[in-house]
Amino acid sequence: MDIHKPKPWHGWREFLKEYLIIVIGVLTALTAEAGVEWLHWRHVLVEERAALNRNLQGNDYAMRYRVWIEPCVQRRLADLDELFRRHAHGEPLRIIGKIGRPNYLLGGTRAWDLTVADGSLAHMPLREKGLYIGSFSLWGSYYVTHSEERADWRDLQALDHADELTAADWPDLRRVAERARDDDLSMQHGLTKTDWLQPIDAAGLKALHPPKAPRMAPQLAALCRPMIER
Repeated sequence: MDIHKPKPWHGWREFLKEYLIIVIGVLTALTAEAGVEWLHWRHVLVEERAALNRNLQGNDYAMRYRVWIEPCVQRRLADLDELFRRHAHGEPLRIIGKIGRPNYLLGGTRAWDLTVADGSLAHMPLREKGLYIGSFSLWGSYYVTHSEERADWRDLQALDHADELTAADWPDLRRVAERARDDDLSMQHGLTKTDWLQPIDAAGLKALHPPKAPRMAPQLAALCRPMIER
Protein backbone atom coordinates (compact mmCIF):
# COMPACT_ATOMS: atom_id res chain seq x y z
CA MET A 1 0.00 0.00 0.00
CA ASP A 2 1.37 3.38 -0.97
CA ILE A 3 1.50 6.04 1.73
CA HIS A 4 1.47 9.59 0.44
CA LYS A 5 3.58 11.74 2.64
CA PRO A 6 2.40 15.32 3.11
CA LYS A 7 4.13 17.67 0.76
CA PRO A 8 6.26 20.31 2.39
CA TRP A 9 5.13 23.90 2.02
CA HIS A 10 7.19 25.99 -0.35
CA GLY A 11 6.99 29.42 1.16
CA TRP A 12 4.40 31.42 3.05
CA ARG A 13 2.05 31.65 0.09
CA GLU A 14 1.39 27.91 0.04
CA PHE A 15 1.06 27.88 3.83
CA LEU A 16 -1.53 30.65 3.79
CA LYS A 17 -3.40 28.91 0.97
CA GLU A 18 -3.64 25.68 2.94
CA TYR A 19 -4.53 27.60 6.08
CA LEU A 20 -7.36 29.47 4.34
CA ILE A 21 -8.73 26.23 2.91
CA ILE A 22 -8.86 24.73 6.40
CA VAL A 23 -10.41 27.85 7.97
CA ILE A 24 -13.02 28.19 5.23
CA GLY A 25 -13.88 24.51 5.57
CA VAL A 26 -14.32 24.79 9.32
CA LEU A 27 -16.39 27.97 9.03
CA THR A 28 -18.56 26.39 6.35
CA ALA A 29 -19.19 23.36 8.54
CA LEU A 30 -20.01 25.54 11.55
CA THR A 31 -22.33 27.74 9.49
CA ALA A 32 -24.13 24.71 8.10
CA GLU A 33 -24.50 23.26 11.59
CA ALA A 34 -25.83 26.57 12.92
CA GLY A 35 -28.25 26.76 10.01
CA VAL A 36 -29.58 23.28 10.69
CA GLU A 37 -29.99 24.12 14.40
CA TRP A 38 -31.76 27.39 13.55
CA LEU A 39 -34.19 25.57 11.25
CA HIS A 40 -34.80 22.96 13.96
CA TRP A 41 -35.63 25.53 16.65
CA ARG A 42 -37.70 27.55 14.22
CA HIS A 43 -39.87 24.48 13.58
CA VAL A 44 -40.04 23.63 17.30
CA LEU A 45 -41.04 27.19 18.25
CA VAL A 46 -43.86 27.26 15.69
CA GLU A 47 -45.36 24.16 17.32
CA GLU A 48 -44.73 25.32 20.86
CA ARG A 49 -46.16 28.80 20.27
CA ALA A 50 -49.36 27.16 19.07
CA ALA A 51 -49.43 24.92 22.16
CA LEU A 52 -48.68 27.85 24.49
CA ASN A 53 -51.42 29.94 22.94
CA ARG A 54 -53.96 27.12 23.28
CA ASN A 55 -52.87 26.67 26.89
CA LEU A 56 -53.20 30.40 27.49
CA GLN A 57 -56.66 30.53 25.92
CA GLY A 58 -57.76 27.58 28.08
CA ASN A 59 -56.58 29.37 31.22
CA ASP A 60 -58.30 32.56 30.14
CA TYR A 61 -61.54 30.67 29.48
CA ALA A 62 -61.40 29.08 32.93
CA MET A 63 -61.02 32.49 34.58
CA ARG A 64 -63.83 34.03 32.51
CA TYR A 65 -66.02 31.13 33.57
CA ARG A 66 -65.31 32.04 37.20
CA VAL A 67 -66.44 35.61 36.41
CA TRP A 68 -69.63 34.19 34.88
CA ILE A 69 -70.59 32.26 38.05
CA GLU A 70 -69.85 35.20 40.38
CA PRO A 71 -73.55 36.18 40.83
CA CYS A 72 -74.30 32.66 42.12
CA VAL A 73 -71.38 32.88 44.57
CA GLN A 74 -72.56 36.28 45.81
CA ARG A 75 -76.12 35.06 46.43
CA ARG A 76 -74.92 31.98 48.28
CA LEU A 77 -72.61 34.02 50.50
CA ALA A 78 -75.61 36.19 51.37
CA ASP A 79 -77.60 33.03 52.16
CA LEU A 80 -74.82 31.87 54.47
CA ASP A 81 -74.80 35.18 56.34
CA GLU A 82 -78.54 34.85 56.92
CA LEU A 83 -78.23 31.18 57.88
CA PHE A 84 -75.61 31.89 60.54
CA ARG A 85 -77.65 34.85 61.81
CA ARG A 86 -80.73 32.63 62.24
CA HIS A 87 -78.70 29.98 64.04
CA ALA A 88 -77.14 32.56 66.38
CA HIS A 89 -80.61 33.90 67.29
CA GLY A 90 -82.17 30.48 67.68
CA GLU A 91 -84.52 31.01 64.74
CA PRO A 92 -85.68 28.24 62.37
CA LEU A 93 -83.08 27.76 59.64
CA ARG A 94 -85.66 27.05 56.89
CA ILE A 95 -83.14 25.30 54.62
CA ILE A 96 -84.79 24.30 51.33
CA GLY A 97 -81.84 23.29 49.19
CA LYS A 98 -78.24 22.13 49.13
CA ILE A 99 -75.42 24.63 49.52
CA GLY A 100 -73.69 23.63 46.28
CA ARG A 101 -70.27 24.99 45.34
CA PRO A 102 -68.54 26.81 42.50
CA ASN A 103 -67.75 24.55 39.57
CA TYR A 104 -64.30 25.37 38.22
CA LEU A 105 -62.87 24.76 34.80
CA LEU A 106 -59.28 23.66 35.04
CA GLY A 107 -56.50 25.30 33.10
CA GLY A 108 -52.86 24.53 33.66
CA THR A 109 -49.26 25.02 32.62
CA ARG A 110 -48.52 21.82 30.68
CA ALA A 111 -47.34 23.56 27.48
CA TRP A 112 -45.36 26.10 29.49
CA ASP A 113 -43.64 23.38 31.52
CA LEU A 114 -42.62 21.61 28.30
CA THR A 115 -41.27 24.84 26.80
CA VAL A 116 -39.12 25.47 29.86
CA ALA A 117 -37.96 21.86 30.09
CA ASP A 118 -36.81 21.45 26.48
CA GLY A 119 -34.95 24.77 26.32
CA SER A 120 -37.25 26.39 23.75
CA LEU A 121 -37.68 29.44 25.92
CA ALA A 122 -34.06 30.43 25.38
CA HIS A 123 -34.67 30.69 21.63
CA MET A 124 -37.61 33.09 21.86
CA PRO A 125 -37.30 36.84 21.31
CA LEU A 126 -37.03 38.71 24.62
CA ARG A 127 -40.40 40.49 24.33
CA GLU A 128 -42.26 37.29 23.47
CA LYS A 129 -40.53 35.44 26.28
CA GLY A 130 -41.59 38.17 28.72
CA LEU A 131 -45.24 37.94 27.60
CA TYR A 132 -45.40 34.21 28.19
CA ILE A 133 -43.61 34.42 31.54
CA GLY A 134 -46.03 37.12 32.69
CA SER A 135 -49.08 35.26 31.39
CA PHE A 136 -48.35 32.01 33.19
CA SER A 137 -47.30 33.85 36.35
CA LEU A 138 -50.75 35.49 36.43
CA TRP A 139 -52.38 32.10 36.01
CA GLY A 140 -50.35 30.95 39.01
CA SER A 141 -51.79 33.81 41.09
CA TYR A 142 -55.33 32.85 40.06
CA TYR A 143 -54.71 29.17 40.75
CA VAL A 144 -53.57 29.81 44.33
CA THR A 145 -56.80 31.69 45.09
CA HIS A 146 -58.84 29.09 43.20
CA SER A 147 -57.35 26.27 45.27
CA GLU A 148 -58.03 28.04 48.57
CA GLU A 149 -61.59 28.89 47.55
CA ARG A 150 -62.28 25.36 46.38
CA ALA A 151 -61.09 23.90 49.69
CA ASP A 152 -63.31 26.27 51.70
CA TRP A 153 -66.43 25.47 49.70
CA ARG A 154 -65.80 21.76 50.12
CA ASP A 155 -65.70 22.25 53.90
CA LEU A 156 -68.96 24.19 53.74
CA GLN A 157 -70.71 21.11 52.30
CA ALA A 158 -71.21 20.06 55.93
CA LEU A 159 -74.14 22.49 55.97
CA ASP A 160 -76.04 20.04 53.76
CA HIS A 161 -76.42 18.06 57.01
CA ALA A 162 -77.16 20.97 59.32
CA ASP A 163 -79.34 18.83 61.58
CA GLU A 164 -76.31 16.68 62.41
CA LEU A 165 -74.00 19.57 63.35
CA THR A 166 -72.93 20.05 66.95
CA ALA A 167 -72.71 23.36 68.79
CA ALA A 168 -68.93 23.30 68.25
CA ASP A 169 -69.30 22.84 64.47
CA TRP A 170 -71.11 26.11 63.84
CA PRO A 171 -68.31 28.53 64.87
CA ASP A 172 -65.85 26.56 62.74
CA LEU A 173 -68.13 26.70 59.71
CA ARG A 174 -68.71 30.40 60.27
CA ARG A 175 -64.94 30.95 60.04
CA VAL A 176 -64.81 28.86 56.85
CA ALA A 177 -67.60 30.99 55.38
CA GLU A 178 -65.64 34.13 56.22
CA ARG A 179 -62.62 32.69 54.43
CA ALA A 180 -64.81 31.89 51.45
CA ARG A 181 -65.91 35.53 51.37
CA ASP A 182 -62.28 36.67 51.49
CA ASP A 183 -61.50 34.26 48.66
CA ASP A 184 -64.32 35.74 46.64
CA LEU A 185 -63.04 39.27 47.22
CA SER A 186 -59.62 38.14 45.98
CA MET A 187 -61.25 36.61 42.91
CA GLN A 188 -63.19 39.80 42.19
CA HIS A 189 -60.08 41.93 42.60
CA GLY A 190 -57.91 39.71 40.43
CA LEU A 191 -60.46 39.09 37.68
CA THR A 192 -62.02 42.54 37.38
CA LYS A 193 -59.75 45.09 39.07
CA THR A 194 -56.27 43.95 38.07
CA ASP A 195 -54.73 42.09 35.16
CA TRP A 196 -55.37 38.35 35.46
CA LEU A 197 -57.32 38.49 32.17
CA GLN A 198 -54.95 40.77 30.25
CA PRO A 199 -52.44 38.25 28.81
CA ILE A 200 -54.86 37.32 26.01
CA ASP A 201 -55.00 40.95 24.88
CA ALA A 202 -51.24 41.41 25.26
CA ALA A 203 -50.53 38.35 23.13
CA GLY A 204 -53.07 39.40 20.49
CA LEU A 205 -55.13 36.22 20.95
CA LYS A 206 -58.87 35.82 20.75
CA ALA A 207 -60.59 35.43 24.11
CA LEU A 208 -62.88 32.40 24.39
CA HIS A 209 -65.94 33.59 26.31
CA PRO A 210 -68.16 31.04 28.07
CA PRO A 211 -71.57 30.63 26.42
CA LYS A 212 -74.48 32.55 27.94
CA ALA A 213 -75.90 29.33 29.39
CA PRO A 214 -73.05 26.84 29.83
CA ARG A 215 -73.85 23.37 31.03
CA MET A 216 -73.76 23.29 34.81
CA ALA A 217 -72.36 20.53 36.98
CA PRO A 218 -74.77 19.45 39.75
CA GLN A 219 -72.79 21.33 42.42
CA LEU A 220 -72.98 24.60 40.48
CA ALA A 221 -76.65 24.11 39.64
CA ALA A 222 -77.33 23.74 43.38
CA LEU A 223 -75.26 26.85 44.13
CA CYS A 224 -77.38 28.90 41.74
CA ARG A 225 -80.68 27.78 43.31
CA PRO A 226 -82.07 29.13 46.63
CA MET A 227 -80.72 27.41 49.70
CA ILE A 228 -82.90 28.98 52.38
CA GLU A 229 -86.46 30.19 52.44
CA ARG A 230 -86.59 33.98 52.63
